[in-house]
Amino acid sequence: MAFYEYTFLTRGDLSKNQVDELLEKVSQTVNQFKGKITKTEYWGLRYLAYKVKKNKKAHYCFLNLDVSSQCMKEIQRLASVNENILRTLVIKVDSLNDSPTPMMNQKPKTYHDDRSNSDGSNRKYSSQYQSHSAERTNKDEHTKNTNIHNEDSIANNE
Repeated sequence: MAFYEYTFLTRGDLSKNQVDELLEKVSQTVNQFKGKITKTEYWGLRYLAYKVKKNKKAHYCFLNLDVSSQCMKEIQRLASVNENILRTLVIKVDSLNDSPTPMMNQKPKTYHDDRSNSDGSNRKYSSQYQSHSAERTNKDEHTKNTNIHNEDSIANNE
């Protein structure tokens, strides 16, 4: 038996129950080959760095496996056939680590589609950008007033 770290990404539109069913299928395959799953982690629904098969989000799952190479090949084959699994990563390691992965120690990021700020206001930018925006608006008004004054002086000269 060999040690593997197996990470897979599933489509973001799946429910948590459907992701659990996929984990169960992996578990059944491991049991058929008389292997062991020593650790299972669900890292949650996260945004992808780029679209993968037209998906912006994916459920991340991580497993520590003590299985034969034949079992790992079968797991990869089943993942390639299943259209709900977007990507897989298999790493053969010398020993398995039972401590939580760094992904489990991270605080989940919150994403706001309405872009509301912590104080509940619905400003588009933070205050530092607003001050620059106000300065730019004042300069634009000054330029506009100057252009109007120049047009008036040109009209008076004619």
